[in-house]
Amino acid sequence: MLTAANVSSEMAVNYFIKNYYHQGKSRWSGQGAEKLGLSGAVENQQAFKNVISGLSPNGREQLNARVLKPDQRRAALDCTFSAPKSVSLMALVGGDERLIAAHHQALTKVLTLMEQRYAITRVTQGDSRHRVNTANLVVAEFDHIESRSLDPHLHTHCLVMNTTQADGKWMSLVNNEIFANKKFLGMAYQSYLATEVIKLGYEVEPRQHGQFEIKGFKEQDLEAFSKRRQQIIAAGASTTWAEREKIWDNTRQCKQKVTESELKSLWNEEAAALGINFSLPVEPNSFVQDSLSQQTLEDALDNAIAHCSERNVAFKQEDLEKFILSESLFTDVTAIEPLIKQHQELIVLPYVQMQYTTWAAVKRELATIELMQSGQSKVNPICSTPVIESQLDKTSLNLGQRQAVSLAATTTDQFIAWQGVAGAGKTFALKELNAIALAQGYTVKAFAPSSMAAKVLSEELGIQGETVASLLVSEPAPLIESNQIWIVDEAGLLSAKDAHALLERATTEG
Repeated sequence: MLTAANVSSEMAVNYFIKNYYHQGKSRWSGQGAEKLGLSGAVENQQAFKNVISGLSPNGREQLNARVLKPDQRRAALDCTFSAPKSVSLMALVGGDERLIAAHHQALTKVLTLMEQRYAITRVTQGDSRHRVNTANLVVAEFDHIESRSLDPHLHTHCLVMNTTQADGKWMSLVNNEIFANKKFLGMAYQSYLATEVIKLGYEVEPRQHGQFEIKGFKEQDLEAFSKRRQQIIAAGASTTWAEREKIWDNTRQCKQKVTESELKSLWNEEAAALGINFSLPVEPNSFVQDSLSQQTLEDALDNAIAHCSERNVAFKQEDLEKFILSESLFTDVTAIEPLIKQHQELIVLPYVQMQYTTWAAVKRELATIELMQSGQSKVNPICSTPVIESQLDKTSLNLGQRQAVSLAATTTDQFIAWQGVAGAGKTFALKELNAIALAQGYTVKAFAPSSMAAKVLSEELGIQGETVASLLVSEPAPLIESNQIWIVDEAGLLSAKDAHALLERATTEG
Protein backbone atom coordinates (compact mmCIF):
# COMPACT_ATOMS: atom_id res chain seq x y z
CA MET A 1 0.00 0.00 0.00
CA LEU A 2 1.18 3.53 -0.76
CA THR A 3 -0.12 6.82 0.61
CA ALA A 4 1.28 10.19 -0.48
CA ALA A 5 1.08 13.70 0.95
CA ASN A 6 2.99 16.94 0.56
CA VAL A 7 4.92 18.04 3.65
CA SER A 8 6.52 21.30 4.73
CA SER A 9 10.15 21.56 5.81
CA GLU A 10 9.11 22.42 9.38
CA MET A 11 6.83 19.39 9.65
CA ALA A 12 9.49 17.06 8.22
CA VAL A 13 12.22 18.30 10.56
CA ASN A 14 9.96 18.12 13.62
CA TYR A 15 8.59 14.65 12.87
CA PHE A 16 11.55 12.81 11.36
CA ILE A 17 14.47 14.47 13.13
CA LYS A 18 13.45 16.09 16.42
CA ASN A 19 10.56 14.02 17.72
CA TYR A 20 11.19 10.51 16.46
CA TYR A 21 13.90 7.96 17.02
CA HIS A 22 15.37 6.72 13.76
CA GLN A 23 18.97 5.83 14.52
CA GLY A 24 20.05 3.10 12.13
CA LYS A 25 16.63 3.11 10.43
CA SER A 26 17.10 5.77 7.76
CA ARG A 27 19.01 6.15 4.50
CA TRP A 28 19.48 8.44 1.51
CA SER A 29 18.58 7.04 -1.91
CA GLY A 30 18.12 8.13 -5.50
CA GLN A 31 20.42 9.31 -8.25
CA GLY A 32 19.83 12.91 -7.18
CA ALA A 33 21.04 12.13 -3.65
CA GLU A 34 24.16 10.59 -5.15
CA LYS A 35 24.80 13.77 -7.16
CA LEU A 36 24.63 15.74 -3.89
CA GLY A 37 27.05 13.36 -2.18
CA LEU A 38 24.37 11.99 0.14
CA SER A 39 24.50 8.30 1.05
CA GLY A 40 24.03 5.98 4.01
CA ALA A 41 21.98 6.88 7.08
CA VAL A 42 20.36 10.30 7.50
CA GLU A 43 22.64 11.20 10.40
CA ASN A 44 23.71 14.75 9.55
CA GLN A 45 20.72 16.70 10.81
CA GLN A 46 21.91 20.01 9.37
CA ALA A 47 22.36 18.47 5.91
CA PHE A 48 18.80 17.09 6.09
CA LYS A 49 17.43 20.48 7.20
CA ASN A 50 19.25 22.20 4.33
CA VAL A 51 18.04 19.76 1.66
CA ILE A 52 14.42 19.74 2.87
CA SER A 53 14.59 23.57 2.80
CA GLY A 54 15.76 23.64 -0.83
CA LEU A 55 19.50 24.04 -0.22
CA SER A 56 22.54 21.89 -0.94
CA PRO A 57 23.73 19.77 2.02
CA ASN A 58 26.28 22.47 2.98
CA GLY A 59 23.66 25.20 2.59
CA ARG A 60 25.60 27.15 -0.06
CA GLU A 61 23.55 26.41 -3.20
CA GLN A 62 19.85 26.76 -4.03
CA LEU A 63 18.23 23.55 -5.27
CA ASN A 64 15.24 25.31 -6.89
CA ALA A 65 15.11 27.88 -9.66
CA ARG A 66 12.66 30.00 -7.65
CA VAL A 67 13.22 30.99 -4.04
CA LEU A 68 10.02 30.95 -1.98
CA LYS A 69 9.23 31.56 1.67
CA PRO A 70 9.08 28.36 3.76
CA ASP A 71 5.30 28.65 4.26
CA GLN A 72 4.78 28.97 0.48
CA ARG A 73 7.10 26.14 -0.55
CA ARG A 74 6.30 22.47 -1.05
CA ALA A 75 9.31 20.87 0.63
CA ALA A 76 8.80 17.18 -0.17
CA LEU A 77 6.31 14.47 -1.04
CA ASP A 78 5.96 11.86 1.71
CA CYS A 79 5.40 8.53 -0.04
CA THR A 80 4.69 5.94 2.66
CA PHE A 81 4.99 2.28 1.64
CA SER A 82 3.34 -0.15 4.08
CA ALA A 83 3.92 -3.90 4.23
CA PRO A 84 0.92 -6.24 4.52
CA LYS A 85 -0.13 -6.91 8.13
CA SER A 86 1.01 -10.55 8.02
CA VAL A 87 4.49 -9.45 6.89
CA SER A 88 4.63 -6.92 9.73
CA LEU A 89 3.60 -9.62 12.24
CA MET A 90 6.14 -12.19 11.02
CA ALA A 91 8.94 -9.64 10.89
CA LEU A 92 8.30 -7.66 14.08
CA VAL A 93 6.59 -10.20 16.34
CA GLY A 94 7.64 -13.51 14.79
CA GLY A 95 11.22 -12.26 14.62
CA ASP A 96 12.00 -13.00 10.95
CA GLU A 97 14.06 -9.92 10.17
CA ARG A 98 14.72 -11.22 6.64
CA LEU A 99 11.27 -9.84 5.84
CA ILE A 100 12.49 -6.34 6.74
CA ALA A 101 15.30 -6.81 4.23
CA ALA A 102 12.70 -8.01 1.69
CA HIS A 103 10.70 -4.85 2.34
CA HIS A 104 13.83 -2.78 1.67
CA GLN A 105 14.56 -4.69 -1.56
CA ALA A 106 11.01 -4.03 -2.80
CA LEU A 107 11.42 -0.35 -1.89
CA THR A 108 14.66 -0.10 -3.85
CA LYS A 109 12.97 -1.50 -6.95
CA VAL A 110 9.84 0.65 -6.77
CA LEU A 111 11.81 3.85 -6.05
CA THR A 112 13.98 3.08 -9.08
CA LEU A 113 10.79 2.69 -11.12
CA MET A 114 9.47 6.00 -9.73
CA GLU A 115 12.75 7.71 -10.56
CA GLN A 116 12.91 6.41 -14.12
CA ARG A 117 9.32 7.33 -14.97
CA TYR A 118 8.21 10.22 -12.80
CA ALA A 119 11.27 12.36 -12.02
CA ILE A 120 10.03 15.36 -13.99
CA THR A 121 10.73 19.09 -14.08
CA ARG A 122 9.79 22.00 -16.35
CA VAL A 123 12.45 23.81 -18.34
CA THR A 124 12.23 26.97 -20.40
CA GLN A 125 13.42 27.04 -23.99
CA GLY A 126 12.84 30.32 -25.80
CA ASP A 127 9.27 31.41 -25.16
CA SER A 128 7.96 28.00 -24.14
CA ARG A 129 8.17 25.68 -21.15
CA HIS A 130 8.10 21.93 -21.47
CA ARG A 131 8.42 18.89 -19.22
CA VAL A 132 11.67 16.94 -19.03
CA ASN A 133 12.23 13.52 -17.49
CA THR A 134 15.42 13.87 -15.41
CA ALA A 135 15.67 10.28 -14.06
CA ASN A 136 17.02 11.50 -10.72
CA LEU A 137 15.39 11.98 -7.32
CA VAL A 138 16.62 12.91 -3.86
CA VAL A 139 14.93 10.63 -1.33
CA ALA A 140 15.30 10.36 2.45
CA GLU A 141 13.87 7.07 3.76
CA PHE A 142 12.74 6.58 7.36
CA ASP A 143 11.66 3.15 8.62
CA HIS A 144 8.93 2.95 11.27
CA ILE A 145 7.55 -0.17 12.90
CA GLU A 146 4.31 0.87 14.64
CA SER A 147 0.99 2.44 13.74
CA ARG A 148 -0.52 5.34 15.65
CA SER A 149 -2.56 2.74 17.53
CA LEU A 150 0.75 1.03 18.47
CA ASP A 151 0.08 -2.05 16.34
CA PRO A 152 2.98 -3.72 14.46
CA HIS A 153 3.11 -1.83 11.18
CA LEU A 154 6.27 -2.08 9.07
CA HIS A 155 6.34 0.97 6.83
CA THR A 156 8.82 3.41 5.34
CA HIS A 157 8.36 7.12 4.79
CA CYS A 158 10.14 8.02 1.54
CA LEU A 159 10.53 11.80 1.49
CA VAL A 160 10.88 12.71 -2.19
CA MET A 161 12.53 16.13 -2.06
CA ASN A 162 11.25 18.96 -4.22
CA THR A 163 14.36 19.07 -6.37
CA THR A 164 15.87 17.29 -9.36
CA GLN A 165 18.77 18.03 -11.67
CA ALA A 166 18.32 18.81 -15.37
CA ASP A 167 21.26 19.71 -17.63
CA GLY A 168 23.44 20.35 -14.60
CA LYS A 169 20.95 22.71 -12.93
CA TRP A 170 18.86 21.98 -9.86
CA MET A 171 15.16 22.59 -10.50
CA SER A 172 11.84 22.02 -8.69
CA LEU A 173 10.31 18.56 -9.03
CA VAL A 174 6.91 18.25 -10.71
CA ASN A 175 5.29 15.56 -8.58
CA ASN A 176 1.87 15.39 -10.29
CA GLU A 177 2.70 12.09 -11.98
CA ILE A 178 3.76 10.45 -8.71
CA PHE A 179 0.45 11.50 -7.15
CA ALA A 180 -1.55 10.37 -10.18
CA ASN A 181 0.13 6.95 -10.24
CA LYS A 182 0.41 6.19 -6.52
CA LYS A 183 -2.00 3.25 -6.82
CA PHE A 184 0.16 1.75 -9.57
CA LEU A 185 3.36 2.33 -7.56
CA GLY A 186 1.74 0.76 -4.50
CA MET A 187 0.76 -2.31 -6.52
CA ALA A 188 4.28 -2.55 -7.96
CA TYR A 189 5.72 -2.46 -4.42
CA GLN A 190 3.35 -5.27 -3.34
CA SER A 191 4.38 -7.35 -6.36
CA TYR A 192 8.10 -6.90 -5.71
CA LEU A 193 7.63 -7.67 -2.00
CA ALA A 194 5.52 -10.78 -2.67
CA THR A 195 8.29 -12.20 -4.88
CA GLU A 196 10.92 -11.60 -2.17
CA VAL A 197 8.67 -13.14 0.50
CA ILE A 198 8.18 -16.30 -1.57
CA LYS A 199 11.95 -16.55 -2.10
CA LEU A 200 12.27 -16.81 1.69
CA GLY A 201 10.07 -19.93 1.62
CA TYR A 202 6.69 -18.46 2.57
CA GLU A 203 3.41 -19.10 0.79
CA VAL A 204 1.25 -16.09 0.04
CA GLU A 205 -2.43 -15.48 -0.66
CA PRO A 206 -3.26 -12.86 -3.32
CA ARG A 207 -5.87 -10.32 -2.25
CA GLN A 208 -7.87 -7.68 -4.12
CA HIS A 209 -6.17 -4.73 -5.85
CA GLY A 210 -2.83 -6.47 -6.24
CA GLN A 211 -2.24 -6.97 -2.51
CA PHE A 212 -1.37 -10.14 -0.58
CA GLU A 213 -0.93 -11.73 2.86
CA ILE A 214 1.35 -14.51 4.08
CA LYS A 215 -0.61 -17.77 4.15
CA GLY A 216 -1.55 -19.22 7.54
CA PHE A 217 -2.80 -16.19 9.47
CA LYS A 218 -6.42 -16.06 10.59
CA GLU A 219 -8.38 -13.04 9.40
CA GLN A 220 -9.47 -12.18 12.95
CA ASP A 221 -5.81 -12.14 14.08
CA LEU A 222 -4.88 -9.71 11.30
CA GLU A 223 -7.82 -7.52 12.29
CA ALA A 224 -6.83 -7.66 15.98
CA PHE A 225 -3.48 -6.12 15.07
CA SER A 226 -5.10 -3.59 12.68
CA LYS A 227 -6.85 -1.27 15.11
CA ARG A 228 -6.08 1.82 13.03
CA ARG A 229 -7.64 0.28 9.91
CA GLN A 230 -10.73 -0.81 11.84
CA GLN A 231 -11.07 2.74 13.17
CA ILE A 232 -11.00 4.16 9.62
CA ILE A 233 -13.52 1.58 8.32
CA ALA A 234 -15.83 2.28 11.28
CA ALA A 235 -15.71 6.00 10.51
CA GLY A 236 -16.76 5.43 6.90
CA ALA A 237 -17.54 1.82 6.17
CA SER A 238 -19.39 2.52 2.92
CA THR A 239 -17.10 5.24 1.63
CA THR A 240 -14.87 5.24 -1.42
CA TRP A 241 -11.10 4.71 -1.23
CA ALA A 242 -10.51 8.46 -1.63
CA GLU A 243 -12.95 9.22 1.20
CA ARG A 244 -11.23 6.66 3.43
CA GLU A 245 -7.91 8.40 2.79
CA LYS A 246 -9.53 11.65 3.95
CA ILE A 247 -10.84 9.93 7.08
CA TRP A 248 -7.35 8.49 7.64
CA ASP A 249 -5.90 12.00 7.53
CA ASN A 250 -8.62 13.60 9.68
CA THR A 251 -8.49 10.98 12.44
CA ARG A 252 -4.71 10.74 12.85
CA GLN A 253 -3.58 10.74 16.44
CA CYS A 254 -0.27 12.08 17.70
CA LYS A 255 2.28 9.30 17.66
CA GLN A 256 3.25 8.08 21.12
CA LYS A 257 6.89 7.66 22.08
CA VAL A 258 7.36 4.02 23.04
CA THR A 259 10.66 2.18 22.78
CA GLU A 260 11.07 -0.70 20.37
CA SER A 261 11.62 -3.20 23.18
CA GLU A 262 8.43 -2.04 24.94
CA LEU A 263 6.45 -2.36 21.72
CA LYS A 264 7.72 -5.87 20.99
CA SER A 265 6.98 -6.98 24.55
CA LEU A 266 3.42 -5.65 24.18
CA TRP A 267 2.96 -7.36 20.80
CA ASN A 268 4.29 -10.71 22.05
CA GLU A 269 1.82 -10.64 24.95
CA GLU A 270 -1.07 -9.87 22.61
CA ALA A 271 -0.02 -12.57 20.11
CA ALA A 272 0.25 -15.12 22.92
CA ALA A 273 -3.23 -14.20 24.16
CA LEU A 274 -4.59 -14.76 20.65
CA GLY A 275 -2.77 -18.07 20.33
CA ILE A 276 -0.83 -17.05 17.21
CA ASN A 277 1.90 -19.51 16.25
CA PHE A 278 4.75 -17.97 14.25
CA SER A 279 6.23 -20.74 12.09
CA LEU A 280 9.23 -19.76 10.00
CA PRO A 281 9.70 -21.57 6.68
CA VAL A 282 12.05 -24.55 6.79
CA GLU A 283 14.16 -23.45 3.83
CA PRO A 284 14.22 -20.74 1.15
CA ASN A 285 12.56 -21.27 -2.22
CA SER A 286 15.36 -21.04 -4.77
CA PHE A 287 13.13 -21.75 -7.78
CA VAL A 288 11.13 -18.49 -7.76
CA GLN A 289 11.25 -16.38 -10.89
CA ASP A 290 11.05 -12.61 -10.63
CA SER A 291 8.30 -12.46 -13.24
CA LEU A 292 5.93 -14.47 -15.40
CA SER A 293 7.10 -16.23 -18.54
CA GLN A 294 7.20 -14.28 -21.80
CA GLN A 295 4.14 -16.07 -23.20
CA THR A 296 2.14 -15.64 -19.99
CA LEU A 297 3.02 -11.93 -19.94
CA GLU A 298 1.91 -11.54 -23.56
CA ASP A 299 -1.41 -13.25 -22.80
CA ALA A 300 -1.86 -11.06 -19.70
CA LEU A 301 -1.21 -7.94 -21.80
CA ASP A 302 -3.80 -9.04 -24.39
CA ASN A 303 -6.37 -9.41 -21.61
CA ALA A 304 -5.42 -6.02 -20.18
CA ILE A 305 -5.82 -4.32 -23.57
CA ALA A 306 -9.24 -5.92 -24.05
CA HIS A 307 -10.30 -4.82 -20.55
CA CYS A 308 -9.07 -1.22 -20.81
CA SER A 309 -10.21 -0.56 -24.38
CA GLU A 310 -13.69 -1.87 -23.57
CA ARG A 311 -14.06 0.79 -20.88
CA ASN A 312 -12.30 3.79 -22.41
CA VAL A 313 -11.25 4.99 -25.83
CA ALA A 314 -7.89 6.13 -24.44
CA PHE A 315 -5.99 4.64 -21.52
CA LYS A 316 -2.59 4.98 -19.86
CA GLN A 317 0.24 2.49 -19.79
CA GLU A 318 -0.28 2.26 -16.04
CA ASP A 319 -3.92 1.19 -16.59
CA LEU A 320 -2.65 -1.85 -18.47
CA GLU A 321 -0.01 -2.55 -15.83
CA LYS A 322 -2.47 -2.20 -12.94
CA PHE A 323 -4.83 -4.70 -14.55
CA ILE A 324 -2.01 -7.20 -15.04
CA LEU A 325 -0.79 -6.74 -11.45
CA SER A 326 -4.32 -7.19 -10.10
CA GLU A 327 -4.66 -10.46 -12.05
CA SER A 328 -1.07 -11.73 -11.70
CA LEU A 329 0.66 -10.64 -8.49
CA PHE A 330 4.11 -11.94 -9.43
CA THR A 331 4.87 -9.66 -12.35
CA ASP A 332 7.91 -7.47 -12.86
CA VAL A 333 6.39 -4.32 -14.36
CA THR A 334 9.65 -3.47 -16.11
CA ALA A 335 9.09 -6.59 -18.24
CA ILE A 336 5.66 -5.33 -19.37
CA GLU A 337 6.77 -2.00 -20.83
CA PRO A 338 8.73 -3.41 -23.82
CA LEU A 339 5.77 -5.63 -24.73
CA ILE A 340 3.42 -2.62 -24.64
CA LYS A 341 5.65 -0.67 -27.00
CA GLN A 342 5.81 -3.59 -29.45
CA HIS A 343 2.13 -4.54 -29.39
CA GLN A 344 0.56 -4.19 -32.84
CA GLU A 345 -2.96 -3.48 -31.57
CA LEU A 346 -1.90 -0.40 -29.59
CA ILE A 347 -1.79 3.09 -31.06
CA VAL A 348 0.34 5.72 -29.33
CA LEU A 349 -1.63 8.94 -28.85
CA PRO A 350 0.27 12.00 -30.11
CA TYR A 351 1.27 14.77 -27.68
CA VAL A 352 0.28 12.62 -24.67
CA GLN A 353 2.93 10.67 -22.79
CA MET A 354 2.39 6.91 -22.38
CA GLN A 355 -1.27 6.94 -23.46
CA TYR A 356 -2.76 4.53 -25.96
CA THR A 357 -5.86 3.51 -27.84
CA THR A 358 -6.68 0.59 -30.16
CA TRP A 359 -8.07 0.33 -33.66
CA ALA A 360 -11.16 -1.40 -32.26
CA ALA A 361 -11.71 1.44 -29.78
CA VAL A 362 -11.29 4.07 -32.50
CA LYS A 363 -13.83 2.29 -34.75
CA ARG A 364 -16.30 2.04 -31.86
CA GLU A 365 -15.85 5.72 -31.02
CA LEU A 366 -16.47 6.71 -34.65
CA ALA A 367 -19.60 4.52 -34.67
CA THR A 368 -20.79 6.22 -31.46
CA ILE A 369 -20.29 9.67 -32.98
CA GLU A 370 -22.15 8.55 -36.11
CA LEU A 371 -25.10 7.40 -33.99
CA MET A 372 -25.17 10.74 -32.18
CA GLN A 373 -25.09 12.63 -35.48
CA SER A 374 -27.76 10.45 -37.08
CA GLY A 375 -30.09 11.36 -34.22
CA GLN A 376 -29.81 15.11 -34.80
CA SER A 377 -33.05 16.86 -35.86
CA LYS A 378 -34.80 13.49 -35.79
CA VAL A 379 -37.45 13.80 -33.06
CA ASN A 380 -40.26 16.19 -32.21
CA PRO A 381 -39.91 18.49 -29.19
CA ILE A 382 -41.68 17.33 -26.04
CA CYS A 383 -43.51 20.68 -25.99
CA SER A 384 -43.15 24.28 -27.12
CA THR A 385 -40.92 26.92 -25.56
CA PRO A 386 -43.84 29.07 -24.25
CA VAL A 387 -45.33 26.06 -22.45
CA ILE A 388 -41.95 25.20 -20.95
CA GLU A 389 -41.35 28.75 -19.75
CA SER A 390 -44.80 28.93 -18.24
CA GLN A 391 -44.25 25.68 -16.38
CA LEU A 392 -40.76 26.64 -15.18
CA ASP A 393 -41.97 29.99 -13.84
CA LYS A 394 -43.90 28.02 -11.24
CA THR A 395 -40.75 26.27 -9.98
CA SER A 396 -37.78 27.30 -7.84
CA LEU A 397 -35.21 26.07 -10.37
CA ASN A 398 -32.13 28.24 -10.82
CA LEU A 399 -30.99 29.53 -14.21
CA GLY A 400 -28.76 26.55 -15.02
CA GLN A 401 -31.46 24.04 -14.09
CA ARG A 402 -34.06 25.93 -16.15
CA GLN A 403 -31.75 25.92 -19.18
CA ALA A 404 -31.17 22.17 -18.81
CA VAL A 405 -34.90 21.37 -18.61
CA SER A 406 -35.68 23.71 -21.50
CA LEU A 407 -33.00 22.09 -23.67
CA ALA A 408 -34.32 18.59 -23.00
CA ALA A 409 -37.95 19.56 -23.60
CA THR A 410 -37.48 21.57 -26.79
CA THR A 411 -34.64 19.76 -28.57
CA THR A 412 -35.19 17.92 -31.83
CA ASP A 413 -32.05 15.79 -31.27
CA GLN A 414 -32.51 12.20 -30.18
CA PHE A 415 -29.59 12.33 -27.72
CA ILE A 416 -28.58 15.13 -25.36
CA ALA A 417 -26.47 15.28 -22.18
CA TRP A 418 -26.50 17.24 -18.96
CA GLN A 419 -23.23 17.77 -17.18
CA GLY A 420 -22.97 19.15 -13.66
CA VAL A 421 -20.95 18.78 -10.49
CA ALA A 422 -22.26 16.86 -7.50
CA GLY A 423 -24.87 18.98 -5.71
CA ALA A 424 -25.78 21.01 -8.80
CA GLY A 425 -29.39 19.84 -8.54
CA LYS A 426 -29.60 17.57 -11.57
CA THR A 427 -32.11 15.23 -9.91
CA PHE A 428 -34.22 18.21 -8.79
CA ALA A 429 -34.32 19.45 -12.38
CA LEU A 430 -35.12 15.95 -13.67
CA LYS A 431 -38.26 15.90 -11.50
CA GLU A 432 -39.57 18.94 -13.37
CA LEU A 433 -38.64 17.44 -16.75
CA ASN A 434 -40.39 14.21 -15.76
CA ALA A 435 -43.55 16.14 -14.80
CA ILE A 436 -43.57 18.03 -18.09
CA ALA A 437 -43.01 14.85 -20.13
CA LEU A 438 -45.75 12.90 -18.32
CA ALA A 439 -48.18 15.77 -18.86
CA GLN A 440 -47.47 15.57 -22.59
CA GLY A 441 -48.19 11.83 -22.72
CA TYR A 442 -44.62 10.49 -22.70
CA THR A 443 -43.37 7.38 -20.93
CA VAL A 444 -40.23 8.09 -18.91
CA LYS A 445 -37.80 5.33 -17.94
CA ALA A 446 -34.73 5.60 -15.70
CA PHE A 447 -31.42 3.77 -16.17
CA ALA A 448 -28.04 3.84 -14.43
CA PRO A 449 -24.77 1.84 -14.46
CA SER A 450 -25.32 0.42 -10.96
CA SER A 451 -28.40 -1.10 -9.33
CA MET A 452 -28.12 1.30 -6.39
CA ALA A 453 -28.02 4.38 -8.64
CA ALA A 454 -30.95 3.02 -10.68
CA LYS A 455 -32.96 2.42 -7.50
CA VAL A 456 -32.26 5.93 -6.15
CA LEU A 457 -33.18 7.57 -9.47
CA SER A 458 -36.35 5.47 -9.72
CA GLU A 459 -37.42 6.44 -6.20
CA GLU A 460 -36.58 10.12 -6.70
CA LEU A 461 -38.59 10.39 -9.92
CA GLY A 462 -41.29 7.86 -9.07
CA ILE A 463 -40.76 5.94 -12.32
CA GLN A 464 -39.52 2.55 -13.50
CA GLY A 465 -35.75 2.15 -13.06
CA GLU A 466 -33.20 -0.53 -13.98
CA THR A 467 -29.52 -0.94 -14.78
CA VAL A 468 -28.15 -0.31 -18.25
CA ALA A 469 -26.74 -3.85 -18.22
CA SER A 470 -30.20 -5.38 -17.69
CA LEU A 471 -31.56 -3.30 -20.57
CA LEU A 472 -28.79 -4.40 -22.91
CA VAL A 473 -29.23 -8.13 -22.20
CA SER A 474 -33.03 -7.98 -22.53
CA GLU A 475 -34.86 -8.68 -25.78
CA PRO A 476 -36.35 -5.63 -27.53
CA ALA A 477 -40.14 -5.38 -27.31
CA PRO A 478 -41.97 -6.88 -30.34
CA LEU A 479 -43.80 -3.59 -30.81
CA ILE A 480 -41.91 -0.32 -30.44
CA GLU A 481 -43.48 1.89 -27.82
CA SER A 482 -43.79 5.46 -29.07
CA ASN A 483 -43.04 8.64 -27.09
CA GLN A 484 -40.41 7.15 -24.79
CA ILE A 485 -37.84 9.18 -22.87
CA TRP A 486 -34.83 7.39 -21.42
CA ILE A 487 -32.96 9.11 -18.59
CA VAL A 488 -29.50 7.63 -17.93
CA ASP A 489 -27.94 8.78 -14.66
CA GLU A 490 -24.14 8.71 -14.13
CA ALA A 491 -23.67 7.99 -17.85
CA GLY A 492 -19.99 8.91 -17.55
CA LEU A 493 -19.45 5.70 -15.57
CA LEU A 494 -20.54 3.52 -18.47
CA SER A 495 -17.83 1.67 -20.37
CA ALA A 496 -17.27 2.85 -23.93
CA LYS A 497 -18.63 -0.49 -25.14
CA ASP A 498 -21.86 -0.21 -23.12
CA ALA A 499 -22.33 3.45 -24.08
CA HIS A 500 -22.21 2.52 -27.76
CA ALA A 501 -24.55 -0.43 -27.23
CA LEU A 502 -27.00 1.83 -25.36
CA LEU A 503 -27.13 4.32 -28.24
CA GLU A 504 -27.67 1.43 -30.68
CA ARG A 505 -30.56 0.12 -28.57
CA ALA A 506 -32.11 3.59 -28.29
CA THR A 507 -31.83 4.06 -32.05
CA THR A 508 -33.46 0.67 -32.66
CA GLU A 509 -36.37 1.46 -30.34
CA GLY A 510 -36.82 4.97 -31.67
